[in-house]
Amino acid sequence: MNTNPLLKRGFSFLTSQPVRVLTVFLIPILTGLTFFYWREIHPFGDNSLLSIDLWGQYFPMYRQMAYTDSLSEMLYSWNGALGFNNVLQSAYYCHSLFLQIFRFIPIDLSIVFINTVCLLRLGFAAVTCLVFLEYKFRKPSPMLMAGAIAYGLCAYAIAFIMQFMWTDLVVLAPLILYGLERLLDGHSPLLYIVTLTLAIYTNFYVAFGLCLFILLYAAAELGRRAEITYTRPFLRNGKTLRRVGIRFVIGSAFAGAINAAMLLPMLQGISQSSAASEATPNFEQWYHTLADNVNALLPQTEVSLGYGTANIAMGLFLFLLIPLFFLNTRVRFRDKLLSGGLLIVLYIGLNYNPAEYLFNGFHFPNQLPGRWSFLFSLALVTVAMHGLSQSDGIRVRTVVGAYTVGVFFLLFPRYSELSDWKASRLGEWIGWISILALLLIGWIVLRRLHAHFTAEQDETHAQYVKRLGCRIGALVLTVAVSLTITLEVCNNAIAVATEVNGGVGTSSMKHYLNATHLFDRYGAMVDSGNDTFYRVENNQGWTFNDGQLGDYKSVSYYGSTMNGKTYELLRFLGNRVYALNISSLYNNSSPIQNSLFGIRYFIDKGRNLDGRLTCITKRAEYDDCILWENPTPLPLAFASSDEIITYRITDELRPLAAQNALVNALYGEGVNVFEEQSHITDGNSYRYTCTDNEPIFLEQGFRRGSLTVTVGDNVMTVDAGTEPFKYLGRFDAGTEITVTSEASDPYDQPTVLSFYRLNTQVWNEVYRSLMAGGMEVTSFDNTCVEGTVSLPESRLLFTTIPQDGGWEAYVDGKNVNTVLLADALLGLRVPAGEHTITFRYRVPGLLPGIVITCLSLIAFAVYLWFFDGRHPLPSFLHRKARSDA
Repeated sequence: MNTNPLLKRGFSFLTSQPVRVLTVFLIPILTGLTFFYWREIHPFGDNSLLSIDLWGQYFPMYRQMAYTDSLSEMLYSWNGALGFNNVLQSAYYCHSLFLQIFRFIPIDLSIVFINTVCLLRLGFAAVTCLVFLEYKFRKPSPMLMAGAIAYGLCAYAIAFIMQFMWTDLVVLAPLILYGLERLLDGHSPLLYIVTLTLAIYTNFYVAFGLCLFILLYAAAELGRRAEITYTRPFLRNGKTLRRVGIRFVIGSAFAGAINAAMLLPMLQGISQSSAASEATPNFEQWYHTLADNVNALLPQTEVSLGYGTANIAMGLFLFLLIPLFFLNTRVRFRDKLLSGGLLIVLYIGLNYNPAEYLFNGFHFPNQLPGRWSFLFSLALVTVAMHGLSQSDGIRVRTVVGAYTVGVFFLLFPRYSELSDWKASRLGEWIGWISILALLLIGWIVLRRLHAHFTAEQDETHAQYVKRLGCRIGALVLTVAVSLTITLEVCNNAIAVATEVNGGVGTSSMKHYLNATHLFDRYGAMVDSGNDTFYRVENNQGWTFNDGQLGDYKSVSYYGSTMNGKTYELLRFLGNRVYALNISSLYNNSSPIQNSLFGIRYFIDKGRNLDGRLTCITKRAEYDDCILWENPTPLPLAFASSDEIITYRITDELRPLAAQNALVNALYGEGVNVFEEQSHITDGNSYRYTCTDNEPIFLEQGFRRGSLTVTVGDNVMTVDAGTEPFKYLGRFDAGTEITVTSEASDPYDQPTVLSFYRLNTQVWNEVYRSLMAGGMEVTSFDNTCVEGTVSLPESRLLFTTIPQDGGWEAYVDGKNVNTVLLADALLGLRVPAGEHTITFRYRVPGLLPGIVITCLSLIAFAVYLWFFDGRHPLPSFLHRKARSDA
C-alpha cells in the first residue's frame, strides 16, 4: 500500500509510539474532564453520570454483583421479579471488563469508580482506534491521531456515555479489526479470536451487530485485496482466498464456541422475555430520510435517546474527507466500490426496519436508537483516513471538488427539519471546512514543490533550502490539519455534553449514595436469612431495582431479561409498567398482593406510607426511614384449590377483578374479597358514599393524565399512567368521595373507573385457610429451598416461584412433575401427610454450554499449538491442503 511520502521520515517527536498513544489517550480524557467541570460532575461537584438506565437499572445490578459471595447467588437471585436467572442478567448487563474489580470497590467510592471508567473509555477507544489505523495504513501520522480522537469522542460515545453495558465494545471494535487485518495478512489469529471472544462476552446484545459488521468488513477487505488469475483467486500477499476464508471462519467460530457457557443460557432465557418475542419486521418501513441523517452528522446535534435518528456525528472533517476519498485518483475503483458499499449497508441498517431487526439480534430496541452506530462511525473514520493515506492521488482540484460536495451536504439538511439554531450556524461550519480545505491545498502544494526540488539532479544550496522549507512547511500543515480536526471535534463534544438539550444526564452522587446506604442497612436488618423466606419492598417511587441495590428479596424489577410470563402476571394484577415489556414496579397498596407474594416488610424511605396502605403495622421508626410490617404474609408455597389450574392471564379483567379471580381460584369459591361498589358519574366527576369503615380502593382504566380524589378536606392525586388501582383509606359511613378526572385515553372497557370495598372479614377467612396449608421453610439458599408441609389430603401446592424451565421440585427427596400455574408460577401435587419439599434450580442451558466452552478451549489451545502463522489449518494438515489445492 502506498502511503504519504511526507510521513516516511516522520516527525522526530512523534516517532515514539508511547508518545502518540499517550497524546491520543489524554486529549479525549481532558475533553471529558472539561464537560465534567461544566456539568459539576465529580471531582468538580456532587453530580455523577448515573442517569437513565445507569441510574435505574445498571448500578443496582452492579451493587448486587458486589454483594454476591456464593455460587447460588451467582446463578439465581430473588431480588426482583419474584426471582430471576442471575446468569442471564449478568450476561446481559454485568460482563464489562471494567466491572471485574467492582466488588472490591467500597460503596462510597463505587459511583466515583463508574464515573472514572466512563471517562477513561473515551481515551481507550481513541487509543485502540489509533492502533488499528496505524497498522492498516502502515505509517504513523498526526492525521491518523486526529481520526482516532474523533472516534473516541464520536456522538455515540457522548450520547451513551452512561450505557455502561455497551461501551466496552467501542473500545474493543478497533482491536478486533486490527486482529482481523493481521489474520488476513497471515499472522496469528490469536488477537482476533481473543478480542472477538471478549466482545461477545462483554455484551452479547450489541455484539450481534458487531459480528455482522465484522463479516461485512472482512468481505470488503478480501474483495479489496483479491487478485484474480486464470488458475485461482489470490490475495496480494500470496494467500489464496480459500485459505484466508478458512482462517477467518475458524477464528470466528472459536470466538462463539468459547462463549457457549454464556450464550446458551442467554439464548434460552432471552427467548422467554416479552421484549424479544413480539415485534416482527415491517418491510415497508424506512425511518429517516437522507436529509435527516445528514442533519444528524452535523456538529452539536442533540443526543438521541428516544426514537430519533441514530447518534452518528463525528466531526465536520467528514464532510470534506469522505468525498475526498471517492475523488482520490490513487484509490482504486474497486476500493471505492467496496468501501461505499459497506457504508451503504450500514446506513440501511440504521434506517430500514428489517435491517435494524437483523443488526439488533432479531428484535427491536426499546428507545435508544442505533445501539451499534459506533460501528458506522468507525467505518466513516476508516474511509476518511484511507483517502488521506493515498496522498499521491490528491490534487488541488480534488480538494476543491471534495469541498464543493461537502458544502452541498452541509446545506442539504435544509430539506429536513433543520432547526433555526443549526441553520444560523451553517456559515460557521462552512468556515471550518474552508479552513481545512485551504490547509490541505497548502499541504498538497508544498508536497509537490518538495517532490520537484528532490527530483533535480544537481542540488544547489538555494535549492536545498527551498526543499527543506517545503518539507518543514508540509509537516507544519500536516499538524495544522490534524489540530483543526481535533479542535473542532473536542469543541463539539463539549458543546453537546454541556448544552445541547440538557447535555449528558447527571444525578446527585450524594443523594444516590445515601439511598444506597439506607437500602443496604435496612435491607440487611429485615432480610429473611437462610432459615425462612419472605419478601421486602421499598416505598415505590425512588428507583426501580431497589431490591438489588439493598440486596433483599423483592418484586419490583426493571431489566430487558425479565421473564415474559412473570411480567404479564404482574402487569395483569395492576403493577406499574415503566418500560414496556421489561419492567414491573410493585403496587404496594393491595393487601391481597402483599400476602400472596409473601411481602412482610416495607422500607419507607419517604416516610409517607402511613395512610397509603391497609393491614400493616409500624415496626420501627428511624430518622431516615420507617419500617412497616405486614402481619399476614403467606409462605413461598401453600396448598390451594385445583381451580387455580384454570386461572389465566387475560386483558378482559381490570386489576382488582383479576386479583379477585386469583383469590377465588386459590380458595376454590367465588368469595370476591374486593366488592365493586356503585358510583355516580357526572361528566368527569365521580361520587361514592361509604357504607361502613372498610378499606376503599379506586380502580381506573385511563392511560394518561391524573385524577383528583377529594374526601372532606383531604385531597390526593392519582397518576393515571402508574396507578391502575389505589387505596384511598377507611372512612366513616356516609363519607362522600369525589373523583375529578383529567385523564385521557381510556382502555377499551365499559367502565373505566370503579370503587371497591375490601371485605376484611372474608379476606381474613381466606388467609387463614391458605396459611393452614403453607410450607414452613427450614433451609434456604438462592438455588435450593427446603421446607415441610402437613396436609390432611392430597393438594395442589401453589408457589410464587417463577418457572422459567430451571426449577425442579422434590417431595421427600423424589423428583415430581410440576405444573405451570397462573401462566407463570411453579406448582406441584403433594400427597396427604407430612412431607419435606425441596425446590432446586439449574440454569437452563448452562451445563451443555460449559461443556462446549471447555471443549472449545481445548481445541483452541491445540489449534494455536500447531498454527505456524502461515496456514489456516494445523501444521500436520496444511500439506494435504496444499496437495488438494
